[in-house]
Amino acid sequence: MKIVAFIEEDAVIAKILKYLDLWELPVAHSPPSLKFVRDSKDEYSQLLPPEYEYEAC
Repeated sequence: MKIVAFIEEDAVIAKILKYLDLWELPVAHSPPSLKFVRDSKDEYSQLLPPEYEYEAC
């Protein structure tokens, strides 16, 4: 397979991406709160249980 051409015009790229419904970026959201993570019963979690006190470096 060979590359025969590049699309360099912004308007053409935008039109293709809009047609494929890839133009709009998904909205980012914040990660879940630490309280939610600690309250979940995940036996594989690497977070310390709330009863352990530790200081950040």
